[in-house]
Amino acid sequence: MEAETRWWWDTAQNDLDTARILLEAGKHANAAFHLQQAAEKALKALLRELGERERTHSSVELMVRLEKLGIEFPEGFDTPLRKLDRCFIDTRYPNGVGGPPERLYNREIVEDLLACCQLVTEFVKSKLS
Repeated sequence: MEAETRWWWDTAQNDLDTARILLEAGKHANAAFHLQQAAEKALKALLRELGERERTHSSVELMVRLEKLGIEFPEGFDTPLRKLDRCFIDTRYPNGVGGPPERLYNREIVEDLLACCQLVTEFVKSKLS
């Protein structure tokens, strides 16, 4: 694994760990944001390992880019990515959601997002191994 790939991967794992801590602390919007970040950074690690870079925060766009490079994703893999992509803006900007982002998220929603993120990170891990 290249050094920059490792940086992206390690940072993705750190975001995943942070999300778990925030989930247990009841900080659901912040946990959701870190789950989105973990998925995005994991996909960027794979892209970097293939010698490419992409300047986007959309995991769906990263998936499309990786497909163009020959990575085959399971059917429906974009669905969890779409759930996570919404968390990039919605979790941070109250004016974008008409109030505090925290009111949009609860434990059940974040646990679903955690499962989505774990699907992504496990997939990337299998490709990096």
